Amino acid sequence: MTFPSLATPFRSLLVLTILALSVSLTACDDDIVGDDPPIDDPDPSVTASFTIDPDDPAVGDEVTLDGSSSTVENADNLDFAWDLSAPADSDAVLEDAEAEVTTFEADVEGEYTVTLEVSANGAMDSTSDGFEIEPEVLEEEEISDDITEDRTLVSETLYTVTSRVDIDDGATLTIEPGTVIQFENGEAFRVTGDASAIVAEGTAEEPILMTGTQEQRGWWRGLGIRSDNNQNVLRHVTIAYAGGDSWGTVDDANIQMYSDAAITLENVTLTGSEAAGLSARSDAELPGFSQNTFTDNAWAATIRTPLMGALDEGSSFTGNDEDVVGVVSDDVEGDLTVAALDVPYRIEGRPDIEDGTLTIEPGADFLFEPDAGFRINGNAAAIVAEGTAEDPITMTGTQEQRGWWRGIGIRSNNNLNVMRYVDIAYAGGDSWGTVDDANIQMYSDASITLENVTLTGSEAAGLSAREDAELPGFSQNTFTDNEWAATIRTPAMDAMDAASSFVGNDEDFVRVRSDDVSGDVTVAALDVPYRMEGRPDIDNGTFTIEPGADFIFEADAGIRINNDAAAIVAEGTAEDPITMTGVVEQPGHWRGIGIRSANSQNTIDYATIEYAGGSSWGVVTAANVQIYADAQLTLTNSELRNSDGWGAHARDGEDADVTFSGNTYANNADGDNNFGDE
Repeated sequence: MTFPSLATPFRSLLVLTILALSVSLTACDDDIVGDDPPIDDPDPSVTASFTIDPDDPAVGDEVTLDGSSSTVENADNLDFAWDLSAPADSDAVLEDAEAEVTTFEADVEGEYTVTLEVSANGAMDSTSDGFEIEPEVLEEEEISDDITEDRTLVSETLYTVTSRVDIDDGATLTIEPGTVIQFENGEAFRVTGDASAIVAEGTAEEPILMTGTQEQRGWWRGLGIRSDNNQNVLRHVTIAYAGGDSWGTVDDANIQMYSDAAITLENVTLTGSEAAGLSARSDAELPGFSQNTFTDNAWAATIRTPLMGALDEGSSFTGNDEDVVGVVSDDVEGDLTVAALDVPYRIEGRPDIEDGTLTIEPGADFLFEPDAGFRINGNAAAIVAEGTAEDPITMTGTQEQRGWWRGIGIRSNNNLNVMRYVDIAYAGGDSWGTVDDANIQMYSDASITLENVTLTGSEAAGLSAREDAELPGFSQNTFTDNEWAATIRTPAMDAMDAASSFVGNDEDFVRVRSDDVSGDVTVAALDVPYRMEGRPDIDNGTFTIEPGADFIFEADAGIRINNDAAAIVAEGTAEDPITMTGVVEQPGHWRGIGIRSANSQNTIDYATIEYAGGSSWGVVTAANVQIYADAQLTLTNSELRNSDGWGAHARDGEDADVTFSGNTYANNADGDNNFGDE
């Protein structure tokens, strides 16, 4: 018989006991974890703190605000917010109001307060600090005696000038940056003698001030320069409330320059003059001139013609009672470049450009006083006036009245002469001697290129040109609101272009005065007729007339093709015939066309010729077309009418070589032609 082992129940009991103990221990652990209190994050803490550098700022200093000494606890990031309270007339601004370190400029005297607020996760703190810039208290000194030894004026002293003081005997007056000099009523400084000089060099931060003891226009006389010393210089200087009287031979101004005086002016402000900011007599020089300001004067400046080349477009001349630079006439010898200012040049008198090139930059404006003008007066001289469509050059009168000023005289055949995009108005009131009145007056043998030029408001012609004057370039010009468009000589007909406009004048024509022609001429069809004076001979070359060209002939005028080396080629079309008529529609009003040439090119086709035949070309018979013996002409498709003689007549008809067909005739006193039926 087998009995169960006692070890088996014991083992089962042991296992059960271990399992129960394990469950009990696990339950105890769960009870311990669940009963511990929670752990909270600590609150952040911030402290605002900053430094100001420099700790005692002056006007003009850059002030640095450094908040890096601010602290934060129990947070990672610190936010900054700066606030600046500055004096009422300050323009100070923080560079970055949310940066740890920021800056601003202390620009005026007074009290500045800075507040810094720092924050992090809802915690906030602020602190304030500041500084005050006290007004500078200057020593005071009067100046009443002439300066005859070198002297320096310093910024720590306020100077009051109580008499008219000469800087003389080779002395140099040096004025330091930031210096203030005030002048009593009617008083002044004058640099006299070429060995004497004034050296006043301020800075942008510390300009020099010369002003009146009262802020009243013309309160003191001004700074007189009677020295050509190359040391004379004003930089970053303001001269205010002068121009009340002149130093003798110069005009009233804040700065008055005698003949032959010289001074450099850079970053100078001239304001509050009872007259001009600057006046300069003959041969005065401005070896340096830039970035100057002329404002709140009666007018900006008065200079002589050669000094126009010194003024720069970087300077400002606006804000005066009259915004002009007055230019008094002096002849010019040497190159002169005229910048486009922000005001016009007002021209007095009639200066000659004797030598060198007058260059006028785009956008330059000129106002001419009565009978004023420019003249380019010799072949060594030239004008180069090249504007643009966007920035034309303008030349007009101080009043918009026809003939107000004389005009531009061209007495030079220099091949540099050119005007492009130039508007010339209200001239032609008188002539430059031997030329006719006009906005542009060209002497004999003169030469100029005119392109995109507008000539308007002349009391006579827009352009006048004497014999042998040349227009090597001529296009896209406009002649309007003149008494008539232009006066030229016969050879210059070749220059006129169909793209130019000649309409809108009191009389719409181009006047052509008689000069014989030796060379090819092509006559374009303009939008107005050519008004022919006299009886020019075509002696050499081909006189070509384009379809649609119109001619009106004055009494007894005409054109003659005068030898075999010359020819006329007048070829119109049925749609655009050539017309030749009289100024007065009266038979015989003009002489007619004379053909004294056996040149085989001679052709008249689709032309209307009328009201001629008033007299003959010598040995030929009066007719609209007069053909010499042995001459040659092809005459076709033309209308010949209203002649006081023949429509067409050939001398010794059997010897003349006339080819004709398709012509018509009407109302000719002596007959249609003498060379046969059409």
